[in-house]
Amino acid sequence: MKPLHLTILLILAAFALQVDVLTMICPAEMPAPEDPVRMTTDERNALLEEYRSAAAEIRGRISEENTLFSFKFTLVGAILALLLAETLRTKAESDASPGEQFRRLRSPLAACFLWAAVITSAIIDTRIEYHVGLIKTLGDWVRLVVEPTLLAEEQGWEHFLSNSSLMTSRLYPLLRSNVHLLTLVLFVLGILTYRKSSRLGSEQALGESTAWICRAGCWGTILVFAIAGLHNYHARSGAFLVVPALLVLFAMYAASKLWPTGSPESPSSRGVAG
Repeated sequence: MKPLHLTILLILAAFALQVDVLTMICPAEMPAPEDPVRMTTDERNALLEEYRSAAAEIRGRISEENTLFSFKFTLVGAILALLLAETLRTKAESDASPGEQFRRLRSPLAACFLWAAVITSAIIDTRIEYHVGLIKTLGDWVRLVVEPTLLAEEQGWEHFLSNSSLMTSRLYPLLRSNVHLLTLVLFVLGILTYRKSSRLGSEQALGESTAWICRAGCWGTILVFAIAGLHNYHARSGAFLVVPALLVLFAMYAASKLWPTGSPESPSSRGVAG
């Protein structure tokens, strides 16, 4: 298989792990609310107190999700700033040519910076997915248990949201992908920046050290993507877990082919020192 085809398929596999493609293709049936039950005043007060606790938990999780999203931009930006600083330092010191700057961009240290940014962003995404999953679980409890009991025939906010055209649309998982957009962009940037190409001269070829780093960085990123992707498959039957497993195996195979080791060491693999 050609490197270009492997690159495209690797990006698509990462996208399928990060985005809930399964729901877009085969939406799961939404459980129906429970029938209202007769409750004593004390039981209704206790349920109302639990609802208030759940609502406060939802607000806290949403706030923490926004904080993590901001933290991801800050941390990834700092790592990329170090990458650019190391890459452009050569021109400030010795008025290096664009080719020399390109070689420094493809050095082992620069590759470490970029793939560290990708993996860091992916790890934060897993935490955000955890918060989203917990918010959804609490929301389902409110819709299925609390609202039918306390509101009877009236519609609560969870029932209204769950049946809105936005939430029931097959494209909603795609809209939610904004959480992973920065990570996916960095992942694609890492693949395109450090891919091996026969069009590059020997002086600009990717060194063996950089290839090892890129392969390991891609493997690590895919594994983190798979952990985040489990949020999209855990509620399905066990057979669906084969899908992310196959995607991970293919992505690791593609990374091994895109960055084969054993190539001669090039100037770009000698680091940024000197």
